[in-house]
Amino acid sequence: MNTTMNITKSIRTLLGAAVIAATMSTQQAAAQLWFGGGPARNPVLASKELDEILDSARFDDAQRQLAASMFDDSQIQMFAAKRRFDDEMERVGPRSHDEKSVAVQQQARRVLAQSITESMDGFFQSLAAVARPEQQNDIERERLTAKRRAMRAMVGNSLSDGAIQWDVERAIADANLTPEVRSAAFRVLDNYRQRLDAIFPKLLEAVPDAQQANGRLEMTTGEDGVGRLEVAKGEKSEAAAREIRGLVDQLSAAHRDALLALDPTIPSEELATLRLKSIGRIWRRTGRDPDSPAKAIEQLMGKTTNPETRKAIEAVRSAWMARWWNVSMRMTTAESGMRSGMLAFIGAATKDPTTQKAESEFNDIAAERRGIDRDAWKALAGIDPSRSAFYEEQANDAANKTGNRFATRSLPTDGEQPSAVHEVGMVSAISIGGSTDDVAVDFSAIAGIAEGATTAAISISTSADIGDGNSMVFSIDDGGAMGFGDDFGDGMGGGIEFSQAAFDSDSLAGAGLSLAQPASTERVRALAETLGVLPDHAALTQMIDDYQAKCHALKNLYFSRLRAAVPGVAMAVEPSMQEAPVDQIRTGIGIVDAHIALLAIEDDAMLDGIAALSGADEALTQAVRAERARERIQSLHYPSMPGMDWPAAPFVTLDLAGCVRTAGLVDANRLAAMQAWMAWSGSALAIQEQLRAEARSTAAEEIEVMRTQWRRPQQAVASSVTGTEALAVGMSSADKRAQELQEKRARRYHVQNEQAIAGRDAIDAALPSDARATFHDAWLRAAAPKAYRDGRDAMTTLDTARGLPSVTDAQRTQIDALRGEQAAYHRELCDRLAGLLMAESVGPTASTGGSKKAKEPRTSMEDTRFERSELNARSLRRLKSILTDEQVRAIPALVKTAAKQGQEGAVGINSAGLSPAPTPAAPVQK
Repeated sequence: MNTTMNITKSIRTLLGAAVIAATMSTQQAAAQLWFGGGPARNPVLASKELDEILDSARFDDAQRQLAASMFDDSQIQMFAAKRRFDDEMERVGPRSHDEKSVAVQQQARRVLAQSITESMDGFFQSLAAVARPEQQNDIERERLTAKRRAMRAMVGNSLSDGAIQWDVERAIADANLTPEVRSAAFRVLDNYRQRLDAIFPKLLEAVPDAQQANGRLEMTTGEDGVGRLEVAKGEKSEAAAREIRGLVDQLSAAHRDALLALDPTIPSEELATLRLKSIGRIWRRTGRDPDSPAKAIEQLMGKTTNPETRKAIEAVRSAWMARWWNVSMRMTTAESGMRSGMLAFIGAATKDPTTQKAESEFNDIAAERRGIDRDAWKALAGIDPSRSAFYEEQANDAANKTGNRFATRSLPTDGEQPSAVHEVGMVSAISIGGSTDDVAVDFSAIAGIAEGATTAAISISTSADIGDGNSMVFSIDDGGAMGFGDDFGDGMGGGIEFSQAAFDSDSLAGAGLSLAQPASTERVRALAETLGVLPDHAALTQMIDDYQAKCHALKNLYFSRLRAAVPGVAMAVEPSMQEAPVDQIRTGIGIVDAHIALLAIEDDAMLDGIAALSGADEALTQAVRAERARERIQSLHYPSMPGMDWPAAPFVTLDLAGCVRTAGLVDANRLAAMQAWMAWSGSALAIQEQLRAEARSTAAEEIEVMRTQWRRPQQAVASSVTGTEALAVGMSSADKRAQELQEKRARRYHVQNEQAIAGRDAIDAALPSDARATFHDAWLRAAAPKAYRDGRDAMTTLDTARGLPSVTDAQRTQIDALRGEQAAYHRELCDRLAGLLMAESVGPTASTGGSKKAKEPRTSMEDTRFERSELNARSLRRLKSILTDEQVRAIPALVKTAAKQGQEGAVGINSAGLSPAPTPAAPVQK
């Protein structure tokens, strides 16, 4: 239970901090707020989908080879259409919501839809030409399914309702049904497909108006004096809302009718599984039933061998499912009338009468369903007396609705106490701030705010069963570390990783103050190399040991002082936190300053000793001292809370002198680059010192202002909901001083970025064009190493194929040509990805060329990673067409299709090496 509560507390703290950081960083004080939307996923047909199509149509190997070639041509056309659309959206600005811009965006969306549809139709016509008569119906069904996938992608996460993003056919395809049962199920859904195909084009047309109307929020004050965020009023807003709601209702009705039509087609056990899966995906709130006994029943059936007992358990399951299904279908109807999204659930948006009535009906039916779950638990207690205490506890939880249940329960292991069975998972409702009134909180569309603009920054999947890449599924390991999956399998990960400890209340003590960090062993060796001392110099190890011993003692001393002087947090976001008085915070700032002054003495002494080993001149030594001083300043933190400090862009802490070495510049070019770096280093330190002085002078005042904003009772939206006050206050009219402090913080952030870019540009200017390109390549790889890490790069498999003893000269020539194309295009995509990582890190208002009209870097990165993943899959398909069947079987990576391989095990960070730079030379033939 302690683990459960710690994780819950950490999640609450994280979300509360995210809301604070989001709202208080917004430059729009009181007027209105735009939530970003638009296409969030790529409509291009993917290799994974190609394999699903060919599997569904039961194509043989010869047909597959022809289909792969036709698919490659079609996919290239789709990518070209998507790039034209991106260019048009960037020209207009995806965050532009005036009528003229929306009209242009909609026309671009229509052109994209037409281009994608034409390419798909052409591809499926080609498939039909090589398909046998008995495969034609499957091909037509898959064509319609592919078109719906593309339209869902063009709708994007702006409408994340499950009824839009999922359908019954997808659930059938994912279910473990026999081919005969699956075919029979598909045959009864002809009318269902026609209904969906009539609704989706209307939905695509309705999206721009809905985004324009519903994306704009405004702060209002109700009759009770409580401030709330509402969708901006207006005739157009209401009409758009009615249209979208009507279309979603039509989709929900079609889904329900399809599930009912399957009753006589699918065996009862498979039908029950399909029902649970469909409800959980299409109607997300209805699908969340943490009181459900389904999981425990499944486990019990696996453990039970006695025929009579199994028969009794099956009887309980059948009776429970019949009642549960009827009630759940009623809940889906109520859910269709409820407003979705985070703001509705946490009470930050006024509910209209229709929504209020739907929520009341939903909650009443949910209470009825909990009674059905309770009856099933009690029945199980009579069948399995050895676990009766566990079943009774689950029945009591369902009856009392304590709010402590986060996930469906598993059977206790032998000897485990029932109360210890608290499996933590984002499968059901999470109660924020202790509120237990809401049935479920939907975090599938949380929007984060960044530097005056809005974007879908956080998307937490609430279902561990979803693995289609449409949402990020996070996991918690034994050590409390959390991370998101790697959908593309390329080693970049999901983009968000943090440890539970980072958000524990205890770890926030010290008001966010942190001491400056000493240089690591690796960093000292790099600085020594800049000074002309080789990393393996005999005297260097002893110097490092002495330096780090002194720094360690210094850190322990001052860390103890800091923790004793400032035991509280900068700002409490939940009742268990203790805030540090401002006087304590000011004392802590003095301790941090005293420590960094002594650390500077140790740093300079160490660098002087290293310079003496190499005989480096004073100018170079001073530049290295300045480099280390900037690092020292960047590593400390004045009082703050999670989300308040924006992370430095990756190039801010980059070792430019190291980039010069990595680039392999020699003679005059290396000398010119180092002279430019030395001239920049001193001025960069001066700027860094100015930024530090300003941050120090306003740090305590920022905390005071934030506390004042957080606690304004007249602007609180719902005091029982952690983070909601900040949400309301952040959108209200902040006082002038708060705005000034925020603007200063933003200016410091961008000045720091500009200063780092100026160092790169100074070196660029000192070099001739060929050397400049080499240096810039080294800089980009150092600044964005993840962009060049691709565990699925097809080049490794191409090299393996080229080295097969049975490969002929003609085959080797074809493979070499494919290697060249793969390397060049792969490198282009990696460079593009690296540039996007840089753009995301500096934000659209920095002086590095970002544009407020540009597509969100995160979305562009997803598109680029997708295109790179498809490039790898395409190269492997082409390789298979070059090799013989025997040669293909000799290469494990080609035994399965590349697309399927790219999906398997794609969770966590892949420890792959870097991708090739220029087109690599062919290996020497043995």
